[in-house]
Amino acid sequence: MPKSMQFSPSVRVLVLLLTAYGSLLTLSACGDPFSRGEAKEEVVVNGTVAAPEGVVVEDKIELSFSRDVYPILQSKCSGCHAGAGFGSYKLSGVVASDYPTIKALVNTDSPAESKLLVKGITMALTAGSAEYETIKTWITQGAANN
Repeated sequence: MPKSMQFSPSVRVLVLLLTAYGSLLTLSACGDPFSRGEAKEEVVVNGTVAAPEGVVVEDKIELSFSRDVYPILQSKCSGCHAGAGFGSYKLSGVVASDYPTIKALVNTDSPAESKLLVKGITMALTAGSAEYETIKTWITQGAANN
């Protein structure tokens, strides 16, 4: 670069700051994607993005018992339903062993009436929450052992 085009470090920093400030002004004039309704907050459950509260997970997304449902059951239900807990159904901590127990608590014809969800609402889940909707959608999809 020719000597006449070189700028001092303080001038370079000033130019960088003014450029960043201009970018921020441009973005603030447009609004952020959340305020425009173009973006939704993500809820991550055990590394999997779950639906935000009140949003129903589309049936097109195949949910997995081991990846999506079981981690919710472990975090929300195992306090009472594992080991010496007082719950009538026990989670062993082994996905394959616990699937038949969980499957017996679902009603694929009427997912919202599944014992897993009805009991879950009174004890650990909130109707309409991301966890509730994930489990309900898994039941709607047939409650597969996948």
